[in-house]
Amino acid sequence: MKTQLQEMMMASSNGDINKLFRDNPVWSEGPRSSFLISGEDTHGQAALIEAVHKQGQEPPVHVHPVTDEIYYVMEGEMTFYLDGETIFAPAGTTVFIGRGKAHSFEVKTKTANTLVLLIPAVTQLKLL
Repeated sequence: MKTQLQEMMMASSNGDINKLFRDNPVWSEGPRSSFLISGEDTHGQAALIEAVHKQGQEPPVHVHPVTDEIYYVMEGEMTFYLDGETIFAPAGTTVFIGRGKAHSFEVKTKTANTLVLLIPAVTQLKLL
């Protein structure tokens, strides 16, 4: 059975994920997220999301086969795990996760507020 987060991350290229988050940020098993710039705004080229991640609600190791992610940690502390590398990310840190790279993260503080840039905007989640 897929979780709500998995279903959102596997949304097809028709913009379903953008419509879901654009005006209605939600808490799911993952972060509280709001699209600041949607794929619809950029013709699928990119999307910018503000995401507040809660400690204990981190994603499992996964891959985005066609999307690069860039995380900017605005508040809090996180540790990213990227293809066997560990990256400590306090506020002010930027982390690039290239498409096809297995990754996950942990929130080290109660919450961590991030900006996440997705290039292109459509993303798929492949759990490992």
